[in-house]
Amino acid sequence: MMDGSYGICKTRQNGNIYQFFMWIDDEKKMLRKTLRTSHLEDAKEKGKDLFLTILSRKNDGKNYFGLTVKQGIEKYLKFKQMEVDSGMITQGRHICIKSHLKHFHSYLCERKYDTDKSTGFYFAKVNLKDLHRRSFLKYFHYRKTKSKGLVEDITLKNEQCTINSLVRYLHDEGEMDFIGFDFPKLKLPNNRDKTRRSTFTIDEYKKLTKELRSYCGRKKCRNESEHINKQVLRHFILIAANTGLRIRELRCLKWNDIIWIKNIKGKKYVKLAIRGETSKTSKDRMFVTRGGEYFERLRRISHYSHQLNYVFQTEEETRFSKRIIYGKHWDNLMNKIGISNWKERKLTYYSLRHFYVTMRILSGCSYSDVAQMCGNSTAQIEKTYYHVSEQKMITEATRDFVVDEEVIKRVA
Repeated sequence: MMDGSYGICKTRQNGNIYQFFMWIDDEKKMLRKTLRTSHLEDAKEKGKDLFLTILSRKNDGKNYFGLTVKQGIEKYLKFKQMEVDSGMITQGRHICIKSHLKHFHSYLCERKYDTDKSTGFYFAKVNLKDLHRRSFLKYFHYRKTKSKGLVEDITLKNEQCTINSLVRYLHDEGEMDFIGFDFPKLKLPNNRDKTRRSTFTIDEYKKLTKELRSYCGRKKCRNESEHINKQVLRHFILIAANTGLRIRELRCLKWNDIIWIKNIKGKKYVKLAIRGETSKTSKDRMFVTRGGEYFERLRRISHYSHQLNYVFQTEEETRFSKRIIYGKHWDNLMNKIGISNWKERKLTYYSLRHFYVTMRILSGCSYSDVAQMCGNSTAQIEKTYYHVSEQKMITEATRDFVVDEEVIKRVA
């Protein structure tokens, strides 16, 4: 038909139902599809319509068989990178989306093989057209199994949103036939106690700062390079706990983002300007906090103290290495201060930010002040750290009082 562009035929094997077949050269695949009729004239008409549909799709620059899952992800990430370049989202958000879609790809494409000699994984090529709305009903079970139960429900909910955002984009691009997957329902916490963040106690933080002196000392380092790396890591931890900055904000912080360091009432304070492009919220903010002495000491130690250098930098023109941050050091430190269950408690570098917020609230700072310093909304701070304020109120309310010469004194 159409000068050999496609053909129709019927066989007894197919129940005398006419079949459409066409070789799609650029995709190197043979398309076979039933025309659902045993009448020749109807088959010719349906075959012609299908051929024109395929031709129209090709003229629009689209594959008939559609993109693979991997190609769909790459197309979406390129689109999101355009939003990063135009300032609509941050690079950190793009990294987060990419991480979510890595799990999406693994769930759909990962297949195990097991032979007598080897075990491993390969990635199958799955087309987007092969998917249907109910393809992700077992996704949450898969993620919890792979993470050995460590992944939190709120993380799964965020992944669900990212995946369905991808599907909506691909649907608008004509690559998928529906606008979202059906996921099982998650019972997310709806009370304030469930939103508590993992953090350190004051005693644990004191042990950590004490251990850092020894762990990062020259005697525990094999050479000068290791000593410098450990000292930068030490100050990374100390400054994180005293400023409440997010990990990306810390890694992107430059010396020219420090407005001033002043001695106020015997303590060193620092004024920081956080650039919107380095922040999760994409908003600039400026605040004063403690920990100025750590910045001064790190600047004396660092080989990179120029105004345009990163504060946490150990190599030329690069931010503080993730290999150093997420290597063995955190595990070593947690075990040395006696927190062997730090994984179960989900204590990470980010817990230092939660420690900062907790200490600020306990010291009497208002939710709005803490929110401004941390780059969060007041409502989010109140929701997440309500238990801290409640604990403070209970402590104040249950203190004992004595009367001494007609003066009420509070008993500590």
